Amino acid sequence: MDDELCVCGSGRPFRRCHGLRGSERRHRARELHALGEVHDLALLFPFVRPKGMAIEAFADRLAAEMGDEPRHTTPGEVAEGVRLLSAGERRRLIGSWVDRYPDRWRKVCSEVGDAALAERTLLASAVRAAVVDRIVCPPVVVAGLDDGKLERSPGAALALALATGAHAVWSYEEALGPEEPTVTVEHIARVRAQARRLRRRLPFDGLPRASATLVRGCELVAHDAAAAAGVAELLLEAYDVMLRSRANYIAQRN
Repeated sequence: MDDELCVCGSGRPFRRCHGLRGSERRHRARELHALGEVHDLALLFPFVRPKGMAIEAFADRLAAEMGDEPRHTTPGEVAEGVRLLSAGERRRLIGSWVDRYPDRWRKVCSEVGDAALAERTLLASAVRAAVVDRIVCPPVVVAGLDDGKLERSPGAALALALATGAHAVWSYEEALGPEEPTVTVEHIARVRAQARRLRRRLPFDGLPRASATLVRGCELVAHDAAAAAGVAELLLEAYDVMLRSRANYIAQRN
């Protein structure tokens, strides 16, 4: 138990990281807060995702094992995924965010006090997000489609199915930015990736009409870039609503 890894992904034992208590925790509050931000980073930026046969197979397997009862990945599972990353892939992943936001990264590293520790936490965040991306559409989300709703609009049905994973397509800054973002080839590729993951899970037991509608939606975006862009736009709207609702809830709590 003493050697249990910290949930933040730093690779340190929990008791020496976010499990600290008392005066030592207060003394290291900025460091722990910065590591917590890096823990969540990949889920906010969909371009921070690991690539490679080994890590993608690992994420596929872990998500498949979770099935319709998703859970948080354990620190041990995340550490296993990080070990599958080659040195070159680790550099690419770190650069995917650091190169875009160098000033913000320098601030994080300053607060953490150890750049290598911050980098390990970022890699863990990317592995965790790769698994989350693959946990697509619990059947209960689309159960209402089995009465025929949206049969004539398979793209809209697909957007509904993928809405809880809109973070896999759009970054939070795009969703909350002052200007309307433009759908790019990257967004279309992400929509298609999510559709492929959903297609592998179809048909859903007991939902034949909903499943058939979603199959058509998956096939539509696979062959029609304009349709994929339309789904991306719907996902952006859903993500914007979710983020703003969450922000309002937090504001009311405070």
